[in-house]
Amino acid sequence: MKRLDNEILIEQAQKGDTAAIERLMSAYKNRVKRLARAYFLVGGDNDDLIQEGMIGLFKAIKDYDAQKGSFAAFADLCVTRNMQTAIKKAQRLKHRPLNESLSLDSDSDENDGLINYIIDQTAQDPLYILLKAEQAQSLKELIETKLTDLEKKALKLYLEGLSYNEIAQKIQKSAKSVDNTLQRIKSKLKVLG
Repeated sequence: MKRLDNEILIEQAQKGDTAAIERLMSAYKNRVKRLARAYFLVGGDNDDLIQEGMIGLFKAIKDYDAQKGSFAAFADLCVTRNMQTAIKKAQRLKHRPLNESLSLDSDSDENDGLINYIIDQTAQDPLYILLKAEQAQSLKELIETKLTDLEKKALKLYLEGLSYNEIAQKIQKSAKSVDNTLQRIKSKLKVLG
């Protein structure tokens, strides 16, 4: 689209002409799609980013001042910033419980199996219980026979929920030493288990 055509359309759009807004949005949609390819939205898809970009484009149309530079550069900036803001918001865990929670009272067909998330059906199966007990016993034997005393202490403290620094203080080693020890434990248990 030519610069003069752009400026006329932008002027009309800023005065509330919906046809001009639609023409500009349509003309720049491919540009927004191209800019969206550079980003990834956690929990969303490319269409969500494109939608955020289109909102940024709409803001650019409303806020553009011809005295301050080209519309294309301003639109790119607005589109990119709107996408980046959406990505930052998606990465925040602030609203995660609301966005990921499921209703237990729902009557819809797709939520019939929610009770299965609460009740572990396999816990009632004697064979499952026996297999888990055998696995636990086997793991205890591996820990007793294959880990050093230092590794056993570090593992015990780690399983109690202590941080690397807290473990380091208790066993009188550096935090890096604790990290190395825990990595060795993981390696040994993977190889042996």
